Amino acid sequence: MEVGRRVGLAIEGVGLPAHFVVTAPVDGGDVVVDPFGGGREINRREAEAIVARAVGRPVKLTEAHFARATRSGIVARMLNNLKGVYAQRQEWGKALAVIDRLLVIQTGDAALLRERSAALVRLHRTMASRN
Repeated sequence: MEVGRRVGLAIEGVGLPAHFVVTAPVDGGDVVVDPFGGGREINRREAEAIVARAVGRPVKLTEAHFARATRSGIVARMLNNLKGVYAQRQEWGKALAVIDRLLVIQTGDAALLRERSAALVRLHRTMASRN
């Protein structure tokens, strides 16, 4: 996105379910580009197929799905992805660090506070088993 901005394109992020794309105004309309699919332009049907593969079921996307992502929304999405990777690997210290960063953006989020508590419990169990 930043590279596009530096060359004068008004690139905006779009957080589709389970897949991130970007849009840019071109010739009076918005073009949707899949940066994880080689940077190729995609249409709505192709976007639905990409999301359907990612979530494992058919998906009908609406205009709301193509809403522009805020910077804090993009950061939160990236951090949530990292949190999932670390939890899957059972790297609770790293997961906890990511959750703490998410709580800066989403202060007081009950689900994050619960995940933080669970990560602390798992982290202490891991540390106790090493001693």
